[in-house]
Amino acid sequence: MQKLLSVYYQCCYQGHWNELNGVLNYTFAKPSDKTGILRKCVKGAHQYCISKAAINYAVKNLKKARILSTKYNNFEVLYDDVRNAIANIKGIGDLTVYDTALRLGFIMFPIVLPNEYIYLARGAKRGAEKLLGKAVHYREHISIFTPYFGTLSNHFIEDFLCVMDDFLCNGGVIKGNAIPPIICQCRCAVELKGQQSVNSIHNCSCFCSRINNEKGELKEEYLDNGEQTNK
Repeated sequence: MQKLLSVYYQCCYQGHWNELNGVLNYTFAKPSDKTGILRKCVKGAHQYCISKAAINYAVKNLKKARILSTKYNNFEVLYDDVRNAIANIKGIGDLTVYDTALRLGFIMFPIVLPNEYIYLARGAKRGAEKLLGKAVHYREHISIFTPYFGTLSNHFIEDFLCVMDDFLCNGGVIKGNAIPPIICQCRCAVELKGQQSVNSIHNCSCFCSRINNEKGELKEEYLDNGEQTNK
């Protein structure tokens, strides 16, 4: 597990981190463009297949809820407000609700990040179920993940579970050598011995080829499918 975490720390977190910073940089550049900021918060890499109408409806509802002008000191309250605003829109699922809340919290001052729960949908849900050996709800308390991740920030744990789901099994990591970056095709990937990957052709900051299609877009299993749960 520690080796897989090391791979994540070296390169795989960058797609997630760069996307969050992209929203923040847009906010700095165009602070008065509330509609544009909300659109950036709703639509990211996981949402490229969601209809324009659904995105517009979500932005409209978030503006009406005045979330950008509300002061939050608890991510769960922010998440619930976002969920109440957009979860009933066709095409908007658990993943987009979480992503939107996370992006909004990331651009707020002071920053508002998940602290008590890990939010699980699509790839992260698969990864969590493989690691824990049981079914999980759309959010689970951080305590059940602490034995594996220590004090790693909640949003990075969610991202790790998503991008590394193929390599997780009950209680840890699948045995053997089939672990990135040996099979990862990212330019920034390095083997555990510290040597550059022989077939490195892509850049992890743009999401690696393990989870990308030939167009450079996230594969279908990592996209929001519009599913919601009340569990």
